[in-house]
Amino acid sequence: MNLYYIFAHDPGFIEAFSSDPWHHYQVWLLIIVVAYLLRKVKNTKIAYAVGIGMFLEEWPVFLNDLGFDTNSLYHSWLDFIAIMGVVGIIYMISRVLERRNAPS
Repeated sequence: MNLYYIFAHDPGFIEAFSSDPWHHYQVWLLIIVVAYLLRKVKNTKIAYAVGIGMFLEEWPVFLNDLGFDTNSLYHSWLDFIAIMGVVGIIYMISRVLERRNAPS
């Protein structure tokens, strides 16, 4: 929103920015790779979380670019429910694994 006010005098820039060919899933892939490469230097858990969150928001576009017809799922109820289900399942699995690996 703030970028809109900064660049409002140049609608061409806003149009070029909003129709940029880079998708969020390409950015998430870059974030994940950089976080992996810097894992020994920095604590990169936040970068992983941002990257995975961006992918979860863009998964229908990612699958559509791979050849699946999933554009109709983008921002649909099924998209929302699937993401909540995936996040819930991953959370439950991580909790179970955390308890198993905890010292007695």
